[in-house]
Amino acid sequence: MRAWRVRIAIAICAFAAGLTVFSLANVYVLTEEPPPAVTQACSEVTVTASDLPSASLLPTPTYCDLVKRADCYDGQVLRFHSKLGFGDEGIYFYDDSCAGEGSLTAGELYGINYKDFERLLIETCDGSCDGPLDVVVSGRFEKVTPSNKSNLLWDIYPLHFRIIAVEKASKAY
Repeated sequence: MRAWRVRIAIAICAFAAGLTVFSLANVYVLTEEPPPAVTQACSEVTVTASDLPSASLLPTPTYCDLVKRADCYDGQVLRFHSKLGFGDEGIYFYDDSCAGEGSLTAGELYGINYKDFERLLIETCDGSCDGPLDVVVSGRFEKVTPSNKSNLLWDIYPLHFRIIAVEKASKAY
């Protein structure tokens, strides 16, 4: 009888040990994070406005690439080279090599105040700007649904760029 008790005790201990190992293995599997999804990234570098002084770290797409792949650059701080036009309804960016519908981007002064921007225009244009400027700018790019609540370019263009810094400006004509 005693031999049976020993055998039953060994069997119960073996069963309990197996159950414990099985439970721990399942807990590990359930709590292990799934592998990250493999997706094609639009950009290798994501930068915030605090990184702006390191302009070499900012993504620098061509203006045409920026317009064609706006979804990829949406919300990113970046820099690009284009022409800057201005009128009564606001300022805008464009490039003659990718002209067409949807190729204009509304601009907004964000990191520089209007007086600094006006001084830049006066200095660059020798007091009179009657044409576009060739610029390199840094700031935040956004793709939005136009509100159409006014005739301002900011309200009617689906591409917006908040200018944080103007690195270069010269007459484009």
